[in-house]
Amino acid sequence: MSMLLTDNRSIIESKGSVYIDNGYFQFYKDVLYTITLILDTKKIDYHTIYTTFTDKYGKHTSLNPKVVTWQDDRVKITLEKPLTIKYVSLVEFNEILESDTTEKAIQERLREDFINEF
Repeated sequence: MSMLLTDNRSIIESKGSVYIDNGYFQFYKDVLYTITLILDTKKIDYHTIYTTFTDKYGKHTSLNPKVVTWQDDRVKITLEKPLTIKYVSLVEFNEILESDTTEKAIQERLREDFINEF
């Protein structure tokens, strides 16, 4: 299933198999920038994923009781309890934030112009 969120953005949801219950894949301008995987806690555990990520990506950049984050300038990976993994390409994500901020500013300016016409 694919849903258009806004211009240039879409999301695909997919049922997983074996270790993955569900997957969500978000696109911006036809580029995959976010992957969310909800894992099957009956077949794999949080500690195993945490240990594997620590071995592979090093010490986390932030930690709280619900979320552990590994991040550099290009990528953010989070491990959330009970067992969800999120990958975000920060290049596209920051472009979306910038675009949303610009769009919001434009909409606010148009709103002000409309109100001021009265």
